[in-house]
Amino acid sequence: MAGGAGSYTGAVAGSIILTTLVSLLVTFRFAESGRQIFFGTVLLILLVLYARQPKKL
Repeated sequence: MAGGAGSYTGAVAGSIILTTLVSLLVTFRFAESGRQIFFGTVLLILLVLYARQPKKL
């Protein structure tokens, strides 16, 4: 298996963004099922955007 090419900065930024989204969804009283659907949608969108990036050789 090959590892990914990420950075600590990107991991920290992603964690902060996800934590902020969780806090906002809880504050606006989204149901747990709504939060799961929201996060699934966000992850799918990010995966599609990541897959469309040109590959580095």
